[in-house]
Amino acid sequence: MAVPPRPGLRERKKQRTRNALEEVALGLFAERGYEGTSVAAIADAADVSTRTFFRYFATKADVLFADHPRRVAALTEALRAQPDLTIDSATDTVVSFFVDDLTNSAERFRIKLATAAEHAPTRALLYQHQADLIDVIAAELKRRDLARTVEAQMIASATIAAVREMSLPCLVEGRPDLVAQLQEARQRIHGLRSLVA
Repeated sequence: MAVPPRPGLRERKKQRTRNALEEVALGLFAERGYEGTSVAAIADAADVSTRTFFRYFATKADVLFADHPRRVAALTEALRAQPDLTIDSATDTVVSFFVDDLTNSAERFRIKLATAAEHAPTRALLYQHQADLIDVIAAELKRRDLARTVEAQMIASATIAAVREMSLPCLVEGRPDLVAQLQEARQRIHGLRSLVA
């Protein structure tokens, strides 16, 4: 397999600036709250101008949810990489994705959840992003002819709901049993095959 070319110096510098803005913003959100953190404060802490901030992010919320396109792409790739996908292996793949995703980004998710609890527009974005992941799963089930449109959407929605409900208490409370709860979600999700006609 060919190794992709290394990004040029300009692209690497841009990525470093973007990463710095994300890291600083998340730290400030955790310390001061979302509403208590201004774009100017983020830019200042990252040692860039406010104008530079807006070259990378259109709004403050975009920093909080900057990982969303990567998550959508990663879940899509994980499902498509399965050669002989079934309903059960699809839901197993989704749970495995969330085990990695949530354990590696637990603090970011805690900040997202805390912000969503206090800030209605952010809460709406969180729901929309969940809907995007549901659409990824449903689209792959339909593409593989594993379920019709309604059944695919039902399975995808129930899968995300199970992952959400089993992981939320762990994330909110900082509990150490996140992986165990997600594995429990995996077992519960396997009953979803009965939804397929």
